[in-house]
Amino acid sequence: MPVWATSSAPQADAGTSPVYGTDFENVTAADSTHLNMGLKNYFDFGNGNGAKMWVEGLDQHTTGITCHSGSRCIGMELTNINSSRRNDFMVYPQSLVTNQLFVSVWLYLPVNWQLYGPAGDNWYGIVDPFFTGAPTFWPYGALHILQNDPSQQSFDLTFDVRDMTGSYLNYWRTNGYSLPGGRWFNIEYYVLFDTTNGAVKLWIDGSLLFNVSGFPTANPSVPSWFTTVGKIYYNTLNMFSPYRIWVDDLEIYNTQPQSSSTTSSTTTSSTITSTTQTTTTTTMSSTTSSTSSETVFPKAVASNGGAAIDTSQSEFGGASDLFDGTDGYLSVPDSNDWYFGTGDFTIDFWVRFVSPLQAVQGFCGQHNGNALFEFLKSYSTIAFYARLSNGAIVAGYTFGWSPSPNTWYHLALVRSASNVYIFINGVSQTLTVTNPIGTNDLGDIASSFTVGYEHNNNAYLNGWMDEFRVSKGVARWTSNFTPPAAPHVRDSSTVLLLHMDGANGSTTFTDDVSSLLVRRRS
Repeated sequence: MPVWATSSAPQADAGTSPVYGTDFENVTAADSTHLNMGLKNYFDFGNGNGAKMWVEGLDQHTTGITCHSGSRCIGMELTNINSSRRNDFMVYPQSLVTNQLFVSVWLYLPVNWQLYGPAGDNWYGIVDPFFTGAPTFWPYGALHILQNDPSQQSFDLTFDVRDMTGSYLNYWRTNGYSLPGGRWFNIEYYVLFDTTNGAVKLWIDGSLLFNVSGFPTANPSVPSWFTTVGKIYYNTLNMFSPYRIWVDDLEIYNTQPQSSSTTSSTTTSSTITSTTQTTTTTTMSSTTSSTSSETVFPKAVASNGGAAIDTSQSEFGGASDLFDGTDGYLSVPDSNDWYFGTGDFTIDFWVRFVSPLQAVQGFCGQHNGNALFEFLKSYSTIAFYARLSNGAIVAGYTFGWSPSPNTWYHLALVRSASNVYIFINGVSQTLTVTNPIGTNDLGDIASSFTVGYEHNNNAYLNGWMDEFRVSKGVARWTSNFTPPAAPHVRDSSTVLLLHMDGANGSTTFTDDVSSLLVRRRS
């Protein structure tokens, strides 16, 4: 199995490994329809003209899109056609799996993909979880986009199944679900192969949209089958612009990966319309487990008050964020990524204080009523506290520190099991413990996460901050270490990464987590 070229590639839970995986970093085009990938992977151009494929970052058709990980991914296009055409990325993994298939793949659609077609009552495909090979091609199950209101550019996501004679069995349809454009999104699907009682589950960005069973997914007279992990299919007579889709970070499993550990569970519902002889509406419930690792997407970062990029000072990258000590801070919306529970976490960053030193300055935190999570400098003390909504303090640690102004320091706050560590420039500090963290759950605080501000003491940072990172599920350091000598590189534990780079005076801050897949859902 290929080794992932970058740490931002999808990661399975511990104990579950893919039987095949590629991030396309080493793939080369062998001819017009095949790729050198170790399996029988190829593009089927279907009805011919108008179909194009390329290796982004390698071939002459490179468009300059940023791949999900690394510098290479697969691009597909249909254009200049006036009848039904398709362009499929077909994979034949039957030698690697038995009666179960689990696929994870990352896809990218243009920002305004709705504007590129189809026109009128048309549809096009995204993936086909299962498809029997020649000569029948049945049964099959296919995920499509179907336009339900051309005037509003409203689309439904559909999953349809045909039996071994090619007749439609079932047709499941969401109500107005629209795929994201302009960013990478993750599709995962699971197929149980059976000649009479097969099943399919399909997730998009971790949300279970389809969970259907009771139909054939295998043909006893046709042993071969394939799955399409990227698909463009136009059933249209009037495609008026090119349509493109990109594929990256493909993993294939011979069983459905299970969540490694469950910390909390919430139930969500999605409404699916099932059409056979008549149309009925059923509501499917899916249980989404919050695990020790999750799907992480770039977060919106808002600049508030006097927080802006400053190119006069930096530790890395030629810029940092200058906080004015009065009303400037960054805020990131509430997220399950801030709920550390009883798990390990690390918050680290570089900070440089303005002279003269302001007495109370906040580094980061959350606050809602009694509940809080705070990391701050208070006079000549550095403090970390966590308190639940009932007022119970579940963590309390301090140590004395008198920093010098106009000097860069690397600070790290770490939880490792029942221990808390705070490091300055890689040196572990001797902490005064008022409330040991033990096995305490730090609580789920319903509030934004702030950087350069601590709400409970109304404490604003007066100085610069660079390379701010939040890592969930990992204690990056538990003993003295050498501070980072380069900008952070995101990995599967990174849930927030702010490089603080940009033009002087800019108030735009980018979270560099790039839609990391770091969990599986059962």
